[in-house]
Amino acid sequence: MKPLALAKLGSLTTLISSGSTPLGGASRYLPEGPVMFIRSQNVLMNRLDLSDVVYIDSGLHDEMKRTHVRSGDVFINITGASIGRVAAFDRNGDKANVNQHVCIIRPKPEQLDCRYLTTFLCSPRFQENINRLQRGGTRQALTFDMIASFDIPLPSLPEQRRIATILDKADAILRKREEGIRLTEELLRSTFLQMFGDPAINSRKWPTEPLGTLAQLDRGRSRHRPRDEPSLYGGPYPFIQTGDVANSDGYISAFTQTYSEAGLAQSKFWPEGTLCITIAANIAKTAILSIKACFPDSLVGLVAGERLTIEYVRFWFVAMEKVIDAAATQVAQKNINLEILNGLTIAVPPLALQMRFSQFVRHIYGVKKLRSDAVQATTDLFDSLVQRAFRGEL
Repeated sequence: MKPLALAKLGSLTTLISSGSTPLGGASRYLPEGPVMFIRSQNVLMNRLDLSDVVYIDSGLHDEMKRTHVRSGDVFINITGASIGRVAAFDRNGDKANVNQHVCIIRPKPEQLDCRYLTTFLCSPRFQENINRLQRGGTRQALTFDMIASFDIPLPSLPEQRRIATILDKADAILRKREEGIRLTEELLRSTFLQMFGDPAINSRKWPTEPLGTLAQLDRGRSRHRPRDEPSLYGGPYPFIQTGDVANSDGYISAFTQTYSEAGLAQSKFWPEGTLCITIAANIAKTAILSIKACFPDSLVGLVAGERLTIEYVRFWFVAMEKVIDAAATQVAQKNINLEILNGLTIAVPPLALQMRFSQFVRHIYGVKKLRSDAVQATTDLFDSLVQRAFRGEL
């Protein structure tokens, strides 16, 4: 099949530009008003999240005439951690503007379909281009010239619309499966509260004890980082980091770093079933080890005693996250330590009730694993469809 012709994005648009933050910053924002003000946190991958959108008045909107938003515009975040996230604006009749972190791309409607463009910019192919541009750089940013220079596969307009419709349907299936996984976690949290009450006030009046008397807690041993001591890394032993905990679904079997024999010699293994607790940056995020692993001094390992189940303790931490965060000390950044954790007062419901909850958690996570596998299969299929579409093979 003949490959699709390519065109520079700049030749297919009438506008590539970002807005600005008003003089006075957040003090100029309104909780409601005539004009939405789109910020980078509102631009997710392939969708807008307007749940926390702010507004500006008409006078300020008139001052920012160049970045008045139109239905059919495409947004891309051009700075910061969310760089490269893309969403289309398809709200007829709504007035909107953008700040300096969001770039408006306005396709020429007779040449480029906005849904097709959005799907392409969200594709692994385009996102890898963004990653390449950022490697080795000291500041994450996309310029207007960079965006204008991107090559866009350009089938006919009817074919663009056909491709966009197919990929929209595939994306909708993927989102429904991802939503099912999110609702599973909410189910577990609400079940914990139904069975044990609110732990912040111990609403069921269970007996309480300091956590340190009911569990073994110990801090990770390594204070080294790969860039400082590369000889400690790259071996056969799993090495769990704070990001692995914060980004997990509650259990950890995957990891992004490994330890060598030299690393293991200055650390120790925590057994399967250990609760990992982050104590810096993302405070009190938790996950249960499904493998034996080592971890650094930014994590604490908790092994439950005979009167607690590890699933109960994990969801107790989930329910108490804000309370624990408030107890954290702050110098350069917030952190908690073993003394704080050992002294936390934990409710101790009957063990039989805890075990019922743990069995329910393990059953639900078994179902969740099947759903996660289905999401991964759907994601792989969606990525394959995207690649085929932009090679002209769909």
